[in-house]
Amino acid sequence: MINKYFIVLACLFTMATGIAQESYFYPNSGTFNPAIPTPEKFLGYAIGELHTRHDQLVAYFMELDKLSDRVSVEVIGKTFENRAQIAATFTAPANHAKIEEIRQKHLAGQKTGDTKDVPLVIHLAYNVHGNEPSSSEAAMLTAYYLTASESAETLQWLNGMVMTMDPVINPDGRDRHTHWANMHKAFPPVADANDREHNEIWPGGRTNHYWFDLNRDWFLGTFPETRNRINFFHKWRPYVQTDHHEMGTQSTFYFDPGEDASNNPIVPDYLYKNIYPKYAEYFSKAADKIGSMYFTKEAYDKLYPGYGSSYINFYGGAGFLFEQASSRGHVQETSTIPITFAFTIRNQFTASLATIRASLAEKSSLLEMRRLFFETAKKQAQASVVKGYLFQEDNDRNRTKAFLEMLLLHRVDVYKTSKAGSYYVPVDQDNHIMVRTIFENQITYRDSSFYDASTWSLSHAYGLPFTEMKTALPLNGKIESLPALETTVPKKSNYAYLIDNRDYNIHRFIYALQKNNVIVQTATRPFSAIVNGQERKFGYGSLVVSVQQQNLDADQLHKIIAQIAEQTKIAVETVATGFNAAGIDLGSGYVRTLKKPEALMLIGTGVVAAEAGEVWHLLDHDGDRFRCLQSTGQKQC
Repeated sequence: MINKYFIVLACLFTMATGIAQESYFYPNSGTFNPAIPTPEKFLGYAIGELHTRHDQLVAYFMELDKLSDRVSVEVIGKTFENRAQIAATFTAPANHAKIEEIRQKHLAGQKTGDTKDVPLVIHLAYNVHGNEPSSSEAAMLTAYYLTASESAETLQWLNGMVMTMDPVINPDGRDRHTHWANMHKAFPPVADANDREHNEIWPGGRTNHYWFDLNRDWFLGTFPETRNRINFFHKWRPYVQTDHHEMGTQSTFYFDPGEDASNNPIVPDYLYKNIYPKYAEYFSKAADKIGSMYFTKEAYDKLYPGYGSSYINFYGGAGFLFEQASSRGHVQETSTIPITFAFTIRNQFTASLATIRASLAEKSSLLEMRRLFFETAKKQAQASVVKGYLFQEDNDRNRTKAFLEMLLLHRVDVYKTSKAGSYYVPVDQDNHIMVRTIFENQITYRDSSFYDASTWSLSHAYGLPFTEMKTALPLNGKIESLPALETTVPKKSNYAYLIDNRDYNIHRFIYALQKNNVIVQTATRPFSAIVNGQERKFGYGSLVVSVQQQNLDADQLHKIIAQIAEQTKIAVETVATGFNAAGIDLGSGYVRTLKKPEALMLIGTGVVAAEAGEVWHLLDHDGDRFRCLQSTGQKQC
């Protein structure tokens, strides 16, 4: 009986993957250019038969670029594991010949919606969660279709649109899952949900190299993969952006609109009331045609700006989320019939073509959506009691610079003021919606339950003091690039170096010191010392680097500290004595050596040092920057 059951599953799997790709994925679609290889021909196996490695996928896109004047591919960055992030552009050859002109006209006409005669720009994005792999396989099918199809509809798409594509948002996570699924695949294929193929060991392929969920990173911009794709987004500012995911095996297929109560209240509602419902008609028609079950409006939100399906909404575009029931391998049992990898791919591919079809057909609505977005943002800005946000460097230049970098990443306009180190963000600007999103402390929601993130604030995440200005300031000196920070080279000491630990880059500073075999100590109580002839106070967690308590000579130590101070832009004070007539001396029992960690990372504005199971945190407590040292089982303040 068991053997017979496996044979049936094998037949189902073969039916879904072994048959001709054309008849299963895009039947009755007309003729295709025989000079363009199908993914199956290029890879040597049918789509859905194996999970495609990232390098193979990149190679296929490069092959399309080489063979066709409809497509161009560029590398937009590298991951931590040195995998290429690529972006492909599909359009008619005539459009490719003037692609930069098209881009400039597209960007220039956004605010007025005056891009009727400019090719429509949309973006298709796949596989932000590495173990939700069906979408990247669908990306290859979509790329082939746009490159090889000779149908009148496809030619119309190419002439009337510029379609950019990110086929793998998370290359490192995808390859981690790809290796797992291919390594544990059996023949006959095993559909049992308890089989090893369907149950990755921790951490699985969902996250990136550092086990971070890149789908939450569009707003925070923490990782290079995210920053690369955010910069590519702003290069084009598409009208539409897709975000393809997978969900539980027992589910069906989800597409927008999402749950109405979880729409972001500051984004103009033309998107929610007009665009999403209209696109749902195209998605449902396409799914009905292939007999796929689906649902909509019951789950998922557009509240948090950090998703790939919502970030674009804060810039006048429409982000679309697709969630496909996952085979989590090559075939898996469900409450009805087994779900195959190829079936999941077909739904994602079908949704991709439906998005393209809907976008060109609804171009006038998309132009109106963007025009209304800027018009509404302007009205919001004029009605706002707050006219701008003022912040300055205070005692942490590196934090201010990091915050400026975040603002520029999201293309928020920032201006210098007449006071050195002071910056002003006006509310009345094109990116008003994003300014509100970054600075506002409170938004009233219609519902108390959320799919995911329900609160955020970049300004508070940086612990950055700022002032809400009720009167607008003059706009002078717009910031186009990050300011250069100067650091004074510390004088050589034969006794000790002291470092205030409140700087944003202090974790980098400590790590660099310990990497260079410098012994670092930290104060568990406040103290004062004579610096340049004057008494200077140092707080909890301040760093002490003794010259004599090193395995380095004084010259080597000074050279290392000077180099790291320049790299991190952190001030280092030189002292010639450890005596403190009023209290704690530098060599007291309140100065503790930081163990050299295997890993050193930032948590908030503190430092974590870990070795042999011991973890020490340098904690920030309040506006007075009160510091504590906290370890497993003990705390010193």
